[in-house]
Amino acid sequence: MPGPLKDNKMRPRIAETAKTLWLIYVLLTVACALALWGAGMSVFDAIGHSFSTIAIGGFSTHDASIGYYASPTINTIIAVFLLISGCNYGLHFALLSGRSLKVYGRDPEFRMFIFVQLTLVVVCTLVLWGHGVYKS
Repeated sequence: MPGPLKDNKMRPRIAETAKTLWLIYVLLTVACALALWGAGMSVFDAIGHSFSTIAIGGFSTHDASIGYYASPTINTIIAVFLLISGCNYGLHFALLSGRSLKVYGRDPEFRMFIFVQLTLVVVCTLVLWGHGVYKS
C-alpha cells in the first residue's frame, strides 16, 4: 500500500466528510424542491429550479425565469435557499455535526456575507424606490 500509514486514518474521515457534505446538498435540494412545489410550481419545475438554486447556477425551465410565476412566495423561497447555498458548507457541516447555530454568528466570513447581502438589498431597494419602479 503506497503512502504512510497515517493516510489510512484520514480516509474514513474524508469519506465521512464527503458523505456529510453530499447529505447537506441533497437535503437542501429536497427541501427547496418541496418548498417550491408547495408554493405552486409543478414537480418538474420545482426539481429543476431547486437544482439550479442550490448550485447557484441561474438555470430556469422558463424563458422569463422566476418572473414567469409572478409569485412573491416563490421569489422568497428562491432567495432564502440562495442565501443558504451561498454560505460556507463547512458551517452547515458543523451544524449537522451537533454544534449550535452560534457557529454561524461566530464566523467572520458568514458575518461579512450577510452584511454584503443586506447592504445590496438596501441599495437595490433605494434605487428601485428612487426611480419609481414600485409605486406601492
